[in-house]
Amino acid sequence: MIPTLSLPKMPAVTSPKVAVPAALFLALSPGMILKADGRKFSFNKVGTDRVTIFFHALVFFLVYSLVAKAMGIVLTRNDLLVATTLFMALSPGLLLTIPPGKFMSGKTSRAAILTHTVVFAVVFALLRKQFPQFY
Repeated sequence: MIPTLSLPKMPAVTSPKVAVPAALFLALSPGMILKADGRKFSFNKVGTDRVTIFFHALVFFLVYSLVAKAMGIVLTRNDLLVATTLFMALSPGLLLTIPPGKFMSGKTSRAAILTHTVVFAVVFALLRKQFPQFY
C-alpha cells in the first residue's frame, strides 16, 4: 500500500463571497483608478493617506452591498464589516506597503495594490474557512 500525502485544503478564493470583494478591493484601492478624500478627486495619483483610505472604505462598503444584492449574494453583517475592516487594514500605505515594504509610508503603487489584493483575498478566504459559524 502506497502512503498518500494529504495536503490541507486551500481556501476558496474564487467563491463569489471572496472574489467580489477582492475585485472591489483592486478597483477601489486609492490610486488604482482614482484617489478621493470626499472633497477632491484626482486620477493617476498613487499616494495615499488615512482620510483617503477611510473614504474609499466607505465607498467599498456601499458598492459591495449594492453589487452583492444585484448578484443575489446574501451577505451577513459580518461579511460586510470584516471585508471593510480588511480593506482599511490592508490598503497599501496605511500600515505596510508590499513592495517595497515600508512601514506606514503613505506611498503606494499599482504593483503594491495588486499584491495587497492577493493578500486580501487569501486572508478573507482563510477567515471564512476558519470561522464558518460567523459567515
